[in-house]
Formats: sequence, C-alpha cells, structure tokens
Amino acid sequence: MNYLLLFVLTNLVLANKDEKRLRETLFADYNKLVRPVENYNEVIEVNMGIGVQNLEAFNQKEETIDINLWVRMTWNDDYLNWNSSVSNLTFLSVDKDYIWVPDIELLNAASLPDVYTLNGGMNLYSNGDIMWSNPAIFKFSCGLELKYFPFDNQECKMKFSSWIYNNKLLRLKPYNEVSKQIDILDSFSHSEWDITNVTVVTYDESRPCCPNETFSANEYTIYLKRYPHYYNISMGMTISLVIVNFIIMLIKPDNISRTSTAVFIPLTILALQLTLADKIPVVGYYTLMDYFFMCCFITSMVCSIQSGLVFS
Repeated sequence: MNYLLLFVLTNLVLANKDEKRLRETLFADYNKLVRPVENYNEVIEVNMGIGVQNLEAFNQKEETIDINLWVRMTWNDDYLNWNSSVSNLTFLSVDKDYIWVPDIELLNAASLPDVYTLNGGMNLYSNGDIMWSNPAIFKFSCGLELKYFPFDNQECKMKFSSWIYNNKLLRLKPYNEVSKQIDILDSFSHSEWDITNVTVVTYDESRPCCPNETFSANEYTIYLKRYPHYYNISMGMTISLVIVNFIIMLIKPDNISRTSTAVFIPLTILALQLTLADKIPVVGYYTLMDYFFMCCFITSMVCSIQSGLVFS
C-alpha cells in the first residue's frame, strides 16, 4: 500500500509539473485583447447553443421574462494549441479572464444577466478548440398577445449577437447538431407556463452605426402555453354566481333578502374581474376573459333589475 501511494503521488506531482509547464508555454506571450487568428482577415466561427433550465419569473404587467439558461459556445484559438512534443496533456481548464472570449450578448435584454457562477465551465483542448458553458439568468422583453387570455400561447424571442465584431471578423451560428442548438433540461418546471416548442434561426443584420457592414445573429424563439386552471376556477365561480342569480328570481317577491342578494352578486363578479385584471397589462383590445366577465356581469345586472322591479 505504501508503494502504491508513493506511485500515485509521484504521478500526480509529475502531472502538475507538466500542466504548469504547458500553461507557462501557452500564456507566455498571449494577449487576450487580440482576436486569436494568425491571419487578420480570417473569420472566427463561434458555434452557440442554449439549454433552458428554468423559467424564474414572468412579469406580465411589465411584459418581461426571467429565464435560467446554460449558454454554450465553441470556437478555436490559433494561439492556444499544442502537440505531443510540447505536452501529452489533451485538456486544460482555463479562466475566461485570461483568454479572448467573443462578446456575444443578448441584444433585447431588459437588464444585466445574473451570472450565478464565477467563471462557468471553460475547457481548452490541444487542437485549440474552446468550449464555454456559462449558466446565467437572463431578463428580456416579451410582448404579450392576450386576445385569447387565459387560453393563450406566447412567443418570446431572444436575439444573441456580437456588439463589436461584424461578419468579416466573427460569424455566429448555431451548432450543426440539432440536439445541441437548443434544448429544455429535465429540471424545467413552472406553475403557470409550459414550453411547447423552441426554435432558432440565424441571419445577418445591418445596424445604423455601420451601414456597410453586417452582423450575424441567432434568434431563439420560445413558445409558451399557459396553464389556465387558476382562471378556470374563477370562471367557474362566476358562472355559479350567475346561476344563483337566476335561482333568486324564483324566490317570492316579498322576501327582503332577494333584492339585496341580487345586487350583491354583480359586485362580486366585478371584484373577481378586477382581481384577474391586475395580473395582465392594460391592452387596447378586449380579451376573451373580458368578454366572459362582461356577459356574466350584464346577465347578473339584468337579473338584479328584474328582481327589484318585481319586488317593487
């Protein structure tokens, strides 16, 4: 056992020395501010994919969404490669603060991303390929289409691109493998929303700052479907109140509680409608829920008026 322990420790020490020498060789003259290509006219290709871990929040009043993503990017660094004559190691873990990284940002972000790890996972391979997995919570705008609320579906778009590098210097594109482009992790769950589909398209766009240049962008679309069970309960309660209002009309007109109860029901329906309206933004059109409450409210008001007339 002592000889075995000595052998393992010796190998670990040698491996650490080998890694130390390799790092010193690679980063001796490395400049993280320089785009890592030997020929300036060469374009760096950045492959990108995202993993949807969770839907943290959906503020429907502000029309913003907070989503937990694992952003994965791969590119090649011409200055960070080696062969067996330099080292037998085939992999190194590196820190993003010491190497060049593409400035890929969420262009329609509503705030700075909340990065909940210090560096993410960045792997460097002997051929110069770098794979970076960076988990973060992104907040971005998502305009709502509420015509069929609460049985609505929403489309939320995220556009990732480089702020600085145009297509002559950097080209962003999704992974060639469809399974790596965008996926929903098994940990995803939300009480009100379910993701039914995810798609990604890549295209070139021009910007006012640079009319003669184009920038590549990846646009991810997340399709959300609302769980209407909470609203179904409110709608069921409203329908029950309308039915009760009809039943009240069968009570004898000389019953004093008949009119007071009939007047109370429309007010209750109005209170339910205001409670649900506080969850969605003000829109310039009627939603399906608005039509429902309007019909129930008018029906209950007619019943209340009829009850009052009969009583008088």
